[in-house]
Amino acid sequence: MSKMKRVLEAFGEPILYGGQESFVFKTIKNMNKSRIDIDFLTPYFMNNPMYQKFAQSIKAKIYIFNLPFKVGGNRFNVISKYNRLLKKNKYDIVHIHSGSISILAIFTLLAKINGVNRIIVHSHTSGENKNFKHELLKRFFSPVFSKMATVLLAPSYDAAYWQFPKKAFKKKGKLIKNGIEVDKYLFNCEKRKKIRKQLEFSTNDTVLGNVGRLSSEKNQIFLIRLLKSLVVINKKYKLLLVGDGPQYKILKTIVEKQNLSSNVKFVGNVNNVEDYLQAMDIFLFPSKYEGLGIASIEAQASGLPIIASTGVPEDINITGNVKFLSLGSPINEWIKVVRATDVNNRLNNMAKDRIVDKGYDIRTTAAELRRIYLENDK
Repeated sequence: MSKMKRVLEAFGEPILYGGQESFVFKTIKNMNKSRIDIDFLTPYFMNNPMYQKFAQSIKAKIYIFNLPFKVGGNRFNVISKYNRLLKKNKYDIVHIHSGSISILAIFTLLAKINGVNRIIVHSHTSGENKNFKHELLKRFFSPVFSKMATVLLAPSYDAAYWQFPKKAFKKKGKLIKNGIEVDKYLFNCEKRKKIRKQLEFSTNDTVLGNVGRLSSEKNQIFLIRLLKSLVVINKKYKLLLVGDGPQYKILKTIVEKQNLSSNVKFVGNVNNVEDYLQAMDIFLFPSKYEGLGIASIEAQASGLPIIASTGVPEDINITGNVKFLSLGSPINEWIKVVRATDVNNRLNNMAKDRIVDKGYDIRTTAAELRRIYLENDK
């Protein structure tokens, strides 16, 4: 009988409510965990009670170093604590998740030094465009991924080639889909009525929605600009923003200055995103870049039409209900597409069938990740 495999899910950012965390915790929740013993690590902090409760339910340890965290800041302060953890706990598998190429490389290097047999490096995001610093780091860390990683994972080729050398990914890489719990997101008329009443939206309002971190790359500022133009045409347009992040105060200030407070609802981080999707009529996804965009898959499962920027990979168009527009297009082009979108034709069960057929069911993803963990295991 094969022995238990000790797995460390190592995050390079705080554990909050983002797509990266959602992928890991929901996939593990739906995984057959026989022969697998899982722990979690963030060098920074954890602020998601639901994930903490889940980790406790499977008797997983959560390692939190409480180091100061700054986006784009120096990450080398993680080295000594992470190295000490790996020396003390002999993991068979380390699965590394980060949007930072330096963290991916540092965690890989230290896992190799500490004798970890299977090192899985996972890129969850892409970038807006090439820049000198990123390309320099990518070239510098290229040998780490090429020689020390066992498997390189990504949800799309955009995400893969942003972090990893193409040659290395072609040799060691696998695309793994960002599966979702499809049934949870299916359209529910009662939930729609309840959430719209709670948010004080009328039945005649057209609710534009977005789910994601309130940050520059997610580009919610663009949505406020778009809304400002739409309410001139019809005051029944509303904007629902689900998520929190560094731009919350900036966005709130802009909304107030533009006299849009009665048209915009901020609901913060929630663990029932599926309920808020029911309240929306159109899902807007104006990100400057995305690795894939799990929120857009969830929105499609609820039957919503999507209008996305061309910074989002075309892979998201599972239902055929996604339109892509450049952020460089005149705002009138976005207005025209919003106004032409049929909000009375949710795809419902057809959406579920297409998502499952394309392999985006969380159970399919969980089975694939388990297979990767136990590959070559006797």
